[in-house]
Amino acid sequence: MSMNLNRRSLPHDIIVELYQNGMSAGEIAKQFDTKTTSVSRVLQRQGIRMRSLTKFGTETQISICDAYRKGASLKGLAIQFACSEITILNVLKKNQEPRRNRGGIRHHIEKIDEIVKLRNSGLSIPSIAQYLHLSYHKVQYALTGKGLQTRRRKLNAGSFAGDYRLIRIYPEDPYYCMQRGMGYILEHRLVMAKKLGRPLTDMETVHHINGDKTDNRPDNLQIRVGKHGIGQCFKCADCGSINVVQIPL
Repeated sequence: MSMNLNRRSLPHDIIVELYQNGMSAGEIAKQFDTKTTSVSRVLQRQGIRMRSLTKFGTETQISICDAYRKGASLKGLAIQFACSEITILNVLKKNQEPRRNRGGIRHHIEKIDEIVKLRNSGLSIPSIAQYLHLSYHKVQYALTGKGLQTRRRKLNAGSFAGDYRLIRIYPEDPYYCMQRGMGYILEHRLVMAKKLGRPLTDMETVHHINGDKTDNRPDNLQIRVGKHGIGQCFKCADCGSINVVQIPL
């Protein structure tokens, strides 16, 4: 039965009858597709006293704790003893029965060790989450528990983006329009822009002639349009000079 009724339109007499026959407020709420609190208010308005732990004697409470300890679920116990899951929880709490682990990442030591190993190997948090079929936040939680950095590290002058050196520039700099975010710019692009006396366009790339991406001497840089191959550079076919520029046709 699924009626999706609000509290005012709930069949009060049927709810009272079901509750008196042993069904819990939660089970009745599920049957009528409504909230447990709505059913509880109906019962209270009808003068029905809600059941409490006094329903269960000492032997029944011990049976509930034993069954839970052996692996029974809260839902299964609620159905078995004709009550709500909250009532089962209250029984466990009253009898100081410890709750079982509920599958959180903090309980899986081997999984945490694997996360740490993958992180130390250089994998990003999204990559680790995808590889281990976990959520991003579970991976982040595991790493934080081990004292590992989970946020993007703060850039400083001289930091690297891959193999390229980054330089910090400020809004008053005429080449600030070339910054990649947070005021940082690739050093080799800045060197080339200053050599040309103008900012580079997004289509223009800068090639390291000797292949060393940290060697940003002006003589080692060559401007290109689009992607360029590794270990290659433009030079004049007549004189062999690498000092070539792009000119309009």
